[in-house]
Amino acid sequence: MPRLAFSCQHCQGTGRLPDETCQSCFGIGHGIILGGYLVYWQKNLTKEEFFLDHFSLVVRLTIRLVAFLLALSGILYAVFKALLDISVGRTFVFFNLPLEDGAESLFFWVSIMAIFYIYSGLERDLANLKRIPSRVYEDEVRPQSEAASFDSRHRLNIADTLAPDVRSVLADAFVLAEKLQQPLGAIHLLFVLLRHASVRTVLARLGVNPAELGGKAGRLTALNSPAGPNDLETIFFQAYVRAYGDRQKNIDPVDLFAAVGTVDPRSREVLYDAGVDEQKIDNVLAWHLSVKRQYEQWRHWRIGSRHRPRNRLDRAMTAIATPTLDYYSQDITELAQWGMFLPTVSRGEMVDRVVRIFQGGRSAVLVGYPGVGKRGVIEELAERLAADDVPAILKDKRLVSVSIAKIVSGATPADAEARLLKLLDEVAYSGNIVLVIEEIQGAVGITSGQAGSVDMAAVLAKTLRQRRTLCLATTTPDDYKRVIERTVLSSLFERLNLDEPSINETIQIVESRVGRIEAKHRVYFSYDAIARLVELSAKYIHDRFLPQKSLSILDELALFTKEHRGQDIIMTVNDVDLFMSQKLGVPLSRVNKNEAELLLHLEDRLHERIVDQETAVTAVAEALRRARAEVRDQKRPIANLMFLGPTGVGKTELAKAVAAVYFGEQNKMVRLDMTEYQELASLSRLIGSAEGGSAARGILTEAVRSNPFALVLLDEIEKAHVDVINVFLQVMDDGRLTDSRGQTTDFTNVILIATSNAGTSFIQEAVRSHMPMPEIERQLMESELKHHFQPEFLNRFDNIIVFRPLTTEHVLDITRLMLRKVGERLAEQGVTISVSDEVIKELATLGFDPLFGARPLRRVIQEKVDSPIARLILEGRLERRDQIILESAGKLTVKKAERL
Repeated sequence: MPRLAFSCQHCQGTGRLPDETCQSCFGIGHGIILGGYLVYWQKNLTKEEFFLDHFSLVVRLTIRLVAFLLALSGILYAVFKALLDISVGRTFVFFNLPLEDGAESLFFWVSIMAIFYIYSGLERDLANLKRIPSRVYEDEVRPQSEAASFDSRHRLNIADTLAPDVRSVLADAFVLAEKLQQPLGAIHLLFVLLRHASVRTVLARLGVNPAELGGKAGRLTALNSPAGPNDLETIFFQAYVRAYGDRQKNIDPVDLFAAVGTVDPRSREVLYDAGVDEQKIDNVLAWHLSVKRQYEQWRHWRIGSRHRPRNRLDRAMTAIATPTLDYYSQDITELAQWGMFLPTVSRGEMVDRVVRIFQGGRSAVLVGYPGVGKRGVIEELAERLAADDVPAILKDKRLVSVSIAKIVSGATPADAEARLLKLLDEVAYSGNIVLVIEEIQGAVGITSGQAGSVDMAAVLAKTLRQRRTLCLATTTPDDYKRVIERTVLSSLFERLNLDEPSINETIQIVESRVGRIEAKHRVYFSYDAIARLVELSAKYIHDRFLPQKSLSILDELALFTKEHRGQDIIMTVNDVDLFMSQKLGVPLSRVNKNEAELLLHLEDRLHERIVDQETAVTAVAEALRRARAEVRDQKRPIANLMFLGPTGVGKTELAKAVAAVYFGEQNKMVRLDMTEYQELASLSRLIGSAEGGSAARGILTEAVRSNPFALVLLDEIEKAHVDVINVFLQVMDDGRLTDSRGQTTDFTNVILIATSNAGTSFIQEAVRSHMPMPEIERQLMESELKHHFQPEFLNRFDNIIVFRPLTTEHVLDITRLMLRKVGERLAEQGVTISVSDEVIKELATLGFDPLFGARPLRRVIQEKVDSPIARLILEGRLERRDQIILESAGKLTVKKAERL
């Protein structure tokens, strides 16, 4: 908001000359110019000043108490007199009381005077308590060199705008400072403010214990290095600027609390220690203000509804009747007048721009995606029109939303055009209407009835041009480019792009909406819970826009928390994490003891399924530990890994093991056989096609969108088309991928593993020649892999891991793993299997091929073990508790169990 510093040049901002008060600035010295007023602070913070204020307050309250007792006695006496007269059969006449002789008449008049004294006292209090001026649209007063340039009507002492509660806080802080024999400082203000109900409510939302915070502030008062008078002035100036910006009537304790926490370094440190920074204070104060405004709206509606006229009235007494317009529209200003809208947050600047465009005589179109707050701008403008908080050109205007669908419903093109023309004529003749057309693209080329179509846009454009009618429209960026930009409407409307609000703005918007949900479910949101919800919805929900994607799950979150923890509780970050984890399928809650054990010993769990390949297993385990400890780059996938090596050495098996052990189930793996993407045309299968229905959606993007916490395996990546490989550059770098429909898919909770057989011959030859693994990896990167992949693709991997060819010992261990799985399957049927080391060696020899690694071993196990077992089961020769003895490859005997 525009504000200018003022400092008197004659007294150098002190307010005094050597022997007298400066007459040029009337003792003001310095201040700020804000909203057309010279705002200054002038109050003596001395013992005598506070004593006089306190003494004056005590005297006033004592006199008012006596007056109240006299007034109450008079009322009670009148009631007693009436009951007495009725009991003896006389008619009681109230107006006879002042006419009676003696003490009764005197008592009556004294009680009447007491009532008038109380009323006049309240009037004097209101007169002495000056309101903060409303924000204005006129140009700010330019810098002045003399305070005399501002007459008394445009000079405002901040001390006169302090609410009674703030005056009490100031007095109590001074008493505390006097008790400690210290000058009044900011820390004394903070200590007293922490006991105020409204400040404690703010702290409760922040999840801060006021008693604990008060203890820290109390300890600081004992070590107080007092703030100077200028520091205290700065605090009150800051509180005034905040209250002015929030359109408040007076400075309340919450404004002062925010100013103390912002200006004073020691108070700021006390709040920082409790996890409260300046941004949190700003957001929670916006929440506090929103709740207060909603209560004022409700109270205004309750009082105003009793006097609401039965018939619809035009706001301007000079306006003509608009029956056609009324039938096809809704008066948004009237809804705002009766408090039907929730407060709009963070769209004030956009409303200001709309107002300036209207001042220039042009219409405006809000261009933004669904859910970013276009309707909020309209409602905020309606609120300002209803409150006359607009420039003169817009005062006494109605904001009326026209329904194009209703105009064309059941009408021929000629009828629809006639309705629109009649409606626009009424708007033009009325002279006090601003049209609102939401989704204006619907007015272009509308088919109406059976006879053809009518272009409402041409009719509307002609009226707007000829009669200078103001209009506010809305549309989406795609529809503006596809429809509006090609019509005459684009030259008549000033385009205003409405972007998604920031995370901080969204937090404030959500805060303004939770009140009704809290009342409905009796579950109360903490600030940290709201901030976490906004953060997670912004990160993980990509098919909607802020703030809608946060607002849309508020009710569901409150109900979930109520079911898990009951009513009348304060929602925490853990509640939000648990809800979002279940909703999104992504682990967000804190690492519990069981998961910590799994992560710390992940290598051991993986080695239960994988033989050797220590480098690969360690790399994957370390990546998962970094991800859950949140010490990784949150804008990239959990890990980008490439597994190189001959076929059959365990590259794909390790990926399956990670999916099964950590992700919980093997189907958490999205496996893409890249041999299917050797042609450029296959790219549409991966990310979808811009045309077609659900069948045209991308295999990869849809799989990750529906299961964002998963492992993506790109098997044999070297066989994919180069343009298909280039698609993954964005995924590996930014953690996101945009499909053919423009939707973004989040890959930041994905482990991306690409397997490749590139350089297999070189690896096998190098291992046989006993070349060290670091040297093998260096030569692969410098020569072999460059024949298959571009350098920019290789550089995006966190680790390129070379799998060693299998040795005989490795194959024996793999054979044991496979036979253990056979035993686990048989155990489900109550059968056991026994295999000797000699048989394991026989199977390993049969299943190992130096060219294909351990891949043939699976077929050998199926042929020599699984198939004979299946035959035994089908022949009925195998029963529960029997034992199978594998004597050699393909030769089984059954040891029958003893009968029970």
